[in-house]
Parts: sequence; C-alpha cells; structure tokens
Amino acid sequence: MKYRNITITCRVLEAMVLADDFRTSRQLGVELKLSSSQLSSSLAHLYKHQAVDCIEQPGTLWWYATPESDTRCRHMDERAPEKAPRLVKPHKRPCPRRKMNTAPRRD
Repeated sequence: MKYRNITITCRVLEAMVLADDFRTSRQLGVELKLSSSQLSSSLAHLYKHQAVDCIEQPGTLWWYATPESDTRCRHMDERAPEKAPRLVKPHKRPCPRRKMNTAPRRD
C-alpha cells in the first residue's frame, strides 16, 4: 500500500534527525512552514513515544531527536507459540423453501 502524503509528525522527526542539533519549536515551524498547533501536537506525540526529548532553559524549550529510543514501532524478535486451530460451528441446515425461493404466499 502506498501512502500519498507524509504526515506532519514524520516531517518533524525527519527534520530533527537531519539537523542533528538542538532546535526550538519556532525554528522548526519556520523551516517546515507549520503552524504552532500542528508543531506542538507533533512534538507532543513524539515526546510521548520517546522519539524526541527537550531541555528547558528559562523561557525556551530546546528539542532534539532520540530515534534510537523510539517506542512507536514494535519489534518482534521471537515468534508467538503456535495456537491450536479454531473450531468453526457447523452451519444450520437452510430451509428448503427459502432455498428455492418458494416461500408460502399470503393471500
């Protein structure tokens, strides 16, 4: 399946990884041409999943990428144990009149 658009969150993370430096949200907004609400929601999502982190100086948050600790993807190292096949209930026998479309008429 191909996606048509890259999400804003992916664009923010990609810009931070490529910069490999500390950035303020204002710098990211100017670089990516995003509104403050789009940028803050993307940063909040990435922060929640530990893909970015920040350092606070008086009045300013400096953001930096931490892609090695990103928890958004789940990695499966070992396979789950094999489960027994699920039993399927047998179907009820259909009504022969409905099968032939000859249901009794109401007069």
